[in-house]
Amino acid sequence: MKLAIRELRNNPLWSILGLIICFICFNTVFASLTNIGASVYQRKEFEENIYIDLNNINHLYFNNIEENEDYIARVNSFIKEIKDRYAVGRYDQTGEYFLEIKDNDKYININQKILNITGSKYNKKPDISRVMYVDEEIFNIIKGINIEYDSDGKYTPIYVSESFKEIIPSCTLLTSQIRKEQFEVCGYIDNNLSFFDKNDVIRFPLISLDGYFIAPLPESYDIDIMSTLSTLHNVYVISDEIWADIIMPGYKHIPTQSVSEDAKMRTIALYAPSKTFNLAGLVGSYHVIYNPTLRDKVERAQKRNHYNHVNVLSMHALVGAYCEEGKEWVDELCEVINGNLDYAVNYIDSHFEGVTTTKPDGTYMLFVDCEQYCKKHNVTVTDLLREGYSVGVVWQDGRPFHGEYCIRMNLALPLTLVKEAFDRLDKYVFNKEA
Repeated sequence: MKLAIRELRNNPLWSILGLIICFICFNTVFASLTNIGASVYQRKEFEENIYIDLNNINHLYFNNIEENEDYIARVNSFIKEIKDRYAVGRYDQTGEYFLEIKDNDKYININQKILNITGSKYNKKPDISRVMYVDEEIFNIIKGINIEYDSDGKYTPIYVSESFKEIIPSCTLLTSQIRKEQFEVCGYIDNNLSFFDKNDVIRFPLISLDGYFIAPLPESYDIDIMSTLSTLHNVYVISDEIWADIIMPGYKHIPTQSVSEDAKMRTIALYAPSKTFNLAGLVGSYHVIYNPTLRDKVERAQKRNHYNHVNVLSMHALVGAYCEEGKEWVDELCEVINGNLDYAVNYIDSHFEGVTTTKPDGTYMLFVDCEQYCKKHNVTVTDLLREGYSVGVVWQDGRPFHGEYCIRMNLALPLTLVKEAFDRLDKYVFNKEA
């Protein structure tokens, strides 16, 4: 002991350095042990919240994958080949303002108490609702969700924390302030339920879902992949919204600028009445740009080339097209086009062997894939196009639109002419030998 004290006095700097190293080593070992213990405890706690063994779950982290169709196809192929897989899906935690409760004092008071206990970046925003969006496959393995009402599909189902049960009854409709999507309360979440915190991608700690809402991932999240990429790479997006008006019954158009605040400020949205109202040539197109700096740049460039300037005819045509009468006309137009698409798709499926297509959610264009037919009969798309032209059916080569064996068909015409065209294609093109 005396020798040790003497050495400390003789070499104080080395002694202090040694103590610091020992302290760091002790902390490293202690932190490792506590992390191991926490991980084991966390795993057991999470296993109580799901229906299957964690050993049968594969977690795939997609944030850094290459965003192209070939890579995603290979990832999906890998997922399908995983033995005894139970669920693979996405989930996301975000904040939503619901119009029906964001100004409700009772909701705000309860939410504030929960935020104070659990801790959150929304501590100072108790009027916001924390929502966990999950893929259906993940939703199906989570315990602690008590379903009280089966949605009829008209609205997106949403499940609410039991803490809000008294102020948000079952069957209540909640409307997203930003996306305007409506949700229907179909049940409640057990306050003891926990889930992984996606915001901490290193440790994936468990967080309490007390005070949360759980809902299926909305369709807009598929669009948001693009807007997320534009954020990561600091680029801007030009979104062609020319088909925004021609949407089939049961679907709705989701503008790219509506999926997030960042997408709103990075997107140049282009619109025109030309497709909907057959006004091509009148120069009635326009842009919607919320970012003032970006808008100024676009307008300066537009003024330099002296092109696309509005004129008297185009101005009055645009105003007339988007009046109340124009809205009613578009609704009727969409019904007619929907009937034409139904007829065309059903006719192709039942009469043209080796020809496939899919009914689009919007537009009046049908993309017809003739690959199997061409290979079976040893013909090319050019041959089919010529044979169609020869009997009065004017259709369009789909190869410039990245369809090697595809043909585009315009169905914006009366149903009687659609029937006549398909009758000719049946007799003189696809089944002429029969």
